[in-house]
Amino acid sequence: MAEETIKGLELIKNFSLEEIEQIVSRDKIKGGEAYVCASENPNTLYKIFYQDDEQDPISYDYDSNPISLTSKIVTMPYNKLRKLEKLYQMQLEHSVRPVSTISVNGELVGYEMTKDKSDIVLMPHKMSDSELLRYLRQTKDILEYFSYHGIIYGDVAPRNILINRKNGQVKFCDMDNISINGIPMDTIPFQLQTYNAERELDYSVHPYMHNIMTLKALELDSYWATKYELRKYFK
Repeated sequence: MAEETIKGLELIKNFSLEEIEQIVSRDKIKGGEAYVCASENPNTLYKIFYQDDEQDPISYDYDSNPISLTSKIVTMPYNKLRKLEKLYQMQLEHSVRPVSTISVNGELVGYEMTKDKSDIVLMPHKMSDSELLRYLRQTKDILEYFSYHGIIYGDVAPRNILINRKNGQVKFCDMDNISINGIPMDTIPFQLQTYNAERELDYSVHPYMHNIMTLKALELDSYWATKYELRKYFK
């Protein structure tokens, strides 16, 4: 059983290397930089950062680089911890919230976050137009709420948007990749790379990325310029 100590966020959960390997061996979703795994609590999930042997080393330009604990599990960059601490203090609405940090032998490797079993990922292709438009309007309002609280949420995409099947409310996940109060995003999505090169990330990222998502959701994305055409016409 993991040792739990009150500190920082709500808790620091300290696992052994064997325990963390057991956690990531069970049901999980594999993202670009982390596993999202079931926890012992039905109302939370674990996010554990990893690097596959065949992947190039994960590079961060900020406060620290990840340290490999095994062939896969790596330390979580300090940049992410700073954002999680701010989010925990804010108790931001319309988002998955951090609950505790997760350590292995004193090295930070991930965090625990809230989970609602009624949430499903936004699936535009399985919705009526009226239902889809309702959710797109909700996501627009939430992005404006994020802006008001000093947050730039860059990776606006259906995979990062959760719909509650009981109450129809929307929330965003993958909150450790935001920019908040000057702390930058860790991973910039493909659609934002040209934007970032042309003018750097600002609050106009929200309507920009929301418009791209809307075009794709309504199957109008064939009219959207490639990133090379976008650079030409960006003015």
